[in-house]
Amino acid sequence: PPRRSSAASAPGGVRPRGGSGAAGGRRSSVSGKPLQSAEEALAHLKSVFEELESLPQTSDGNEEAAQKVQEACHDQYVKHTDADVRLWTAKVLLQGLRIFVPEPPLNQRQRKMALELFVDQVAQLGSSAPRSDEFRSQAISFLECFVTLRAAVLIFECRNEEKRLIAALLSSCLAAARADKEGSLEGLLAKLLADVLDEFDTMPQDVIKTLLWELTAPRRQRGTLSNAPQPAAGTPAQRVSELVRRVLSSLAHRNAVLPINEYLVSTLFCGPQAAGKASSTDRHEKEEAAETALATKLHLETNLNAIYELYTIDAALVSRVFPNLHEDLTSKDPLRRKLITQLVGRMLAYLPPSIRQSSSSSGSNGFLFQRYPLLLDRLIERVVDADEGVREASLEAAKQMLLAAVTTLNQEDRVRPLGRDSLAASPTTEAWLTVSQRLTERLGERVLDPSEVIRLKVIAVAFEVAMSAHRGLRLLAPLLPQILGRRIMDKKSDVRTASAEAMAKLYEQYALPTVLGSDEEEHQSGDAELAGLSWVARALLEAFLLFAQGKLGHTAFLEELIEKHILGCAHSGLTPSGHGRALQALCESCLSDDQARQGLELLLFRKRASHEALSRFLRLRIDRGAPVLAINRPREAGQSSLQLAPIVDEEDDSMAVTSLQELAKWSPSSEDRELTPELLLVHLRSLDACRDRSFWILLARLVLSSPTSEELKPDQLPGFLGELARMLRAQKLQELAPTLRRSFLCTWLLPAHIAGMLQRWQEDLQNPEQGPQSEGVSPQKRRRISRGDEPATASATAPRSGRSLEILAKYFPGSFSTAHVLALKEALAREGCFTALKVLSQLGKHTARLRCQAVALAVQQIDTEEFVEQLLNTLLKLASLDNFSSISALCRSAVSSLALLSSPEPGAAVDQMLDWVEEQGEKAQELRRGPPLLALEVASACLEAVLSDRLGRGACPEATVYHARERKWVELAAAAHPPEATLQSLPPKEALAQLSAALSLTLACGDSEGAASLLASARAALGLPAALLELATSTLKPLRRGGPELTNSLLTALATLVSRGFSAAETSGNSEESVAAADRLLKGFLKLQKPVQTMERIGDRLRLSVTLPCLLALAPLKRHRESGEKLLHATMQKALRDAAVSEEPYLDYAVACFIHFLSRLEPFKEECSQALTKYPLSSKVAEVFCEGLLKADSMKSVELAVVALRVCDRVRYFQDKDTLDSEAIHKASSVLRHIVEKHSPGLGQHGSALLQLPQRASMPAALFSLREDLVHQQAVPLPAPTSRASSGFRAAAAPIADQVTSVARPMGSSARSPPVAGQQSSASARGKARRA
Repeated sequence: PPRRSSAASAPGGVRPRGGSGAAGGRRSSVSGKPLQSAEEALAHLKSVFEELESLPQTSDGNEEAAQKVQEACHDQYVKHTDADVRLWTAKVLLQGLRIFVPEPPLNQRQRKMALELFVDQVAQLGSSAPRSDEFRSQAISFLECFVTLRAAVLIFECRNEEKRLIAALLSSCLAAARADKEGSLEGLLAKLLADVLDEFDTMPQDVIKTLLWELTAPRRQRGTLSNAPQPAAGTPAQRVSELVRRVLSSLAHRNAVLPINEYLVSTLFCGPQAAGKASSTDRHEKEEAAETALATKLHLETNLNAIYELYTIDAALVSRVFPNLHEDLTSKDPLRRKLITQLVGRMLAYLPPSIRQSSSSSGSNGFLFQRYPLLLDRLIERVVDADEGVREASLEAAKQMLLAAVTTLNQEDRVRPLGRDSLAASPTTEAWLTVSQRLTERLGERVLDPSEVIRLKVIAVAFEVAMSAHRGLRLLAPLLPQILGRRIMDKKSDVRTASAEAMAKLYEQYALPTVLGSDEEEHQSGDAELAGLSWVARALLEAFLLFAQGKLGHTAFLEELIEKHILGCAHSGLTPSGHGRALQALCESCLSDDQARQGLELLLFRKRASHEALSRFLRLRIDRGAPVLAINRPREAGQSSLQLAPIVDEEDDSMAVTSLQELAKWSPSSEDRELTPELLLVHLRSLDACRDRSFWILLARLVLSSPTSEELKPDQLPGFLGELARMLRAQKLQELAPTLRRSFLCTWLLPAHIAGMLQRWQEDLQNPEQGPQSEGVSPQKRRRISRGDEPATASATAPRSGRSLEILAKYFPGSFSTAHVLALKEALAREGCFTALKVLSQLGKHTARLRCQAVALAVQQIDTEEFVEQLLNTLLKLASLDNFSSISALCRSAVSSLALLSSPEPGAAVDQMLDWVEEQGEKAQELRRGPPLLALEVASACLEAVLSDRLGRGACPEATVYHARERKWVELAAAAHPPEATLQSLPPKEALAQLSAALSLTLACGDSEGAASLLASARAALGLPAALLELATSTLKPLRRGGPELTNSLLTALATLVSRGFSAAETSGNSEESVAAADRLLKGFLKLQKPVQTMERIGDRLRLSVTLPCLLALAPLKRHRESGEKLLHATMQKALRDAAVSEEPYLDYAVACFIHFLSRLEPFKEECSQALTKYPLSSKVAEVFCEGLLKADSMKSVELAVVALRVCDRVRYFQDKDTLDSEAIHKASSVLRHIVEKHSPGLGQHGSALLQLPQRASMPAALFSLREDLVHQQAVPLPAPTSRASSGFRAAAAPIADQVTSVARPMGSSARSPPVAGQQSSASARGKARRA
């Protein structure tokens, strides 16, 4: 039974008392005539209310007042149909209760009727029926009086009716709260319910169930209970929930704690049970089991959500639930573990409003993870749970706890500055930092989870926490490169996309505002974030390099992220200086990482190529004013999808088609192996068919901007790009958006940006502390420079902004105007001359290319003599600083800068430089010394530029060319070659520099034999492996450019130099210098894959590409050997493609060149001189060549093996042209034959048939000659050469029998005599040869 109430809490409070008799023995009935209308009843009740309201509270009894109260409790008032009558009746009765406290003049039946009327009036506040404002005002007044008098406790005096009345009162209060949009009744209703429910000794379970149901209603209406977001305030469900929260909060430390805890514990484990087995074959049983399982899940979710809501009200309401939650975290049911994990995570991460709003949380009573540490341990263990759903729930819990840690630590930072020592941190800070460290460690472990969903969740958690505040970024700073930077290389597309987008947005929020140049205070505060997020740009560019080279797609997405979030192109009001700083920051962040730098240069190269292709097409399309390509014309078999329209100028037509094909080649769509190029060509045809003039004007404004016409401003970019996107949607050309975006150079660099970059560069020059650290120099090299172990070279001391200027000048030379060139020219005489020289060199190369295209572009304001003097002074200054390290590159940069002069001034400048070289040579001759290194390098650079037209078409007159061809330069090179004794007495670096300079000039003069003799003498003078490999690397560059002729002696000397270098490196133990030299040699070999120029000899390039990289098989390091195999593979693939297009015997030529190369190789000669040998080193070299050949096309490996075997068999008819008596080529062919047969077991019985195809064959005449005995015996004339002489293939033909059989590999020092024409070898003879 309910306990009795104590004295009234407010004046006039009603004290309930028992008994069923009349009040004070007074019992009366209603007298008089019943009222006839609502108006009369209302008037009567109002008058009675006024009389009763004026009476004081008394217990003496007032018969007249008691009579009126009893009359008001009649059915004709209490049950009147008019709501106003019932309201005033309730007010009259309420006044009666006030006056006659504690014994109202009502019997048991009347009290019941009065309470029902009171409850009905509370329900009227939540009624949807239209009511007047006066009625609502009177109803609220009644509610205030009802709550003040605590009249609702009279419910407990109604025997057998209290449960019904309490349920009705609860329902009425909830309905009133649901309709209370202003929130004015919440306090009254909460006090009313709290007063009533406080009267219970034990709260009924029905009431608890109703309260909990309404408490969880907002989240239940929004979906899944466990992960539902906080519902919006002001909804009916939210208003009811807030009412219940206030009621339970007031009862938290009274009679509601125990029954609520018992109810939760009982219902947490008593839900609907699955009826039937899941494995049952009966369809109805399966459906029933599924419905029961769903009901069980909803029941558990509802209870768990109620536990969380009660915990947020007061932890005492769920104090007995925690042990059960601790055990349920290890439940065998995965669904239960998942839901409990979600609940525990939310509870551990919950912060009371007092902590969230206060400036310090150190005064709190402790967080849940401090009171229940085992609960946190169990939660962290769920991160490695076997169930994927549980792991995902645990990661969500970790995110919520990390966000809570960020909030708490931010509050602590307001009191304790960030600069304070960690030892002085508060206990709260230390506790949250410890928890955050444990969670982040687990987060880093899950980044390699086998589930894609979990990896995506880890990325989302890291991103949300880092984006929440600066504290969140600092908490996850050590893990972000591992989580986001590495997952961008994930095998799943969604993971790569999420990772790239997350890191780009992080950079935009924290680092980009600093880069764009906001106020000074924000700039200083963001320095740490900028330094900590520099890895973002590197990761994006590394991913671009990988995806573009592997054709994995996503390159358009990465490019868009870089432009929007790294460069800030989407920001309105973007200033030129801010955009320039953003681009410089992007370039500077990539300088210290080779992969990122390669990715940046690849992106800029493809952007420049795409821009050039689109510019050519736009000019043709705008000049014509009509489509260039045919539309809807049927294609013939094998014809391209780009069809020419019948117009007059056929040259323009072919140029337009070529431009569009180039545009498709450099489009992001070509970097995705899943997309077909034909689809892009269809879209390009639709682009050509567009007749919207405004579209072409806007496109031309974005693409055809020039330095002389600075119409496009940086702050106009967002508007123009948005308008272009709208036009592309209108024209249904959205698929071309990535292609067009790649063609826009304006999104990266405009002429307006250059001035700010030059100013930043000058500012960095004035701050020498940033010099060695900004160019991308490794920390080890910086330490060596600071200790004095290594000289501070110009490249190492240049500011990082200078290197970015060089990169931008290389790929965006059109953005530099005449004023910028003049500013750089003036910088040659000041600090920063190294960067100025490099930038001018890139601009000069661009001018030379335009001059070759008959486009006149040069700087007229430059004085030639003054410019040459400045360049020479700069070279003298940098040569002394560089200490022989990069004099050759500096001299070539200076000569390339001469192309900026207008024709024919470059020729006069070259003559002036050559005259300076002659003066330096004469001075050295007078002093009986060799020519200085700088003079030799300047001479070689000038000769290469003049003889190969590298300054542009028509830049150098005939007199300059004649001057460069004079014999005196060969004599100067010969004079520069010091004797062997002198070289051995010099320091290794100086001796290497002397030999390199002499070799460069010798090769520039075209003296291949002199270069070969120079290399031969260098082998004895240079004993260090690094020096040998460096000299070989310096020899490759002139050969790669096609300057000197590639003779047999030169190639042999170069190969001997490389083989001795690798042998010495292996003997000396692979020092750091030798490994670095081998890396540079490998880069030189890789550059052989670059496209050949028109004047280069294709045969020489192919011969170099298939012979020298094979020497990497002798390298001590495995990575060098593997790189050699990949390089040979790429070379053979290219040769195979070119052979199919040009119908030239490239593969036969490559095999013949390799045999000749192997026969002259020094390790091979040493092995041949032995009595018995297995040719170990030669076999290694031949194996690299064979694998590269056979892997060129895995589907045609047998045919490729046959090509090699045919050439090997053909060698028996020929001899080495230079050494007629040598049998080395026959032994070399036998070594290659052995390797090919070993790698081609699939030949089998078909090999002999393939080799016996009747045909005539030839060998390169520059390498082989027909054997003399065959020349006298042949009866048929030699065939004409089958290859073009221009490509380097001069044939020496040999008569081949109708059936050519394989010849056994000669053993020892003797080779088998070749058969004469027409002679056939029997099977027995072939067997004897094999057995021999």
